[in-house]
Amino acid sequence: MYRIGFGEKQGQGTQSFTAEELMLIVTGKSSGVLRIAPQIFYQIHTLLSFLLYLYLPSKYEPVLAKGEEVGIAHHPETHTRDAVSDEGASMHPCDDTYCGPFPESEPEVKAVANFLRKHRKHIKAYLSFHAYAQMLLYPYSYKYATIPNFSCVESAAYKAVKALRSVYGVKYKHGPASRTLYVSSGSSMDWAYKNGIPYAFAFELRDTGHFGFLLPEVLIRPTCTETMLAVKNITMHLLKKCP
Repeated sequence: MYRIGFGEKQGQGTQSFTAEELMLIVTGKSSGVLRIAPQIFYQIHTLLSFLLYLYLPSKYEPVLAKGEEVGIAHHPETHTRDAVSDEGASMHPCDDTYCGPFPESEPEVKAVANFLRKHRKHIKAYLSFHAYAQMLLYPYSYKYATIPNFSCVESAAYKAVKALRSVYGVKYKHGPASRTLYVSSGSSMDWAYKNGIPYAFAFELRDTGHFGFLLPEVLIRPTCTETMLAVKNITMHLLKKCP
């Protein structure tokens, strides 16, 4: 199973495009990828495309909280009351990095967390889509450690950004979020990975700052097209046995 989450203008546009493309796959009208349909089930969530954040009850165990950061580009990091001195966390409700009153305090977040816990044994990949930076990130966000299945995840990410670039020549960086972007505690990507989902990625879509969160409508569909190719490549990677 794939779990896919979307947020922001670009993410929501990608959501519509992805849902349409997946329907073509299922009905056999999308050439070259029909063979993945019987083996992969896609679960698409768009509940959390608002600016809320995650909460970390300790520095070392990511847990979903105030809001799943699917709708966030640059401020997903949060900590507990006991760790507010750490980077990116605030206990003040008016701050961008407000961590919320307690873990999973919002009903939308609770619903997603419960879904992931219930189905995590069957979920092979978790993808979230954000704006902006042109990056494909994977764990960890909250520390500079290397994940156990680094080689498999790195291979999937490399092939995905290479495929994405082949469409319009748009370059994406890829790598562990802490080293490629910055250290940020409490990301849903880390939470999913820590809960047993072996492939967890966060797409930071176009662009790199010129338009920022206000990507022109004319650029949204091209973003969707190239991103979907990256998603297909990750899917194909899941069907192969990685050593």
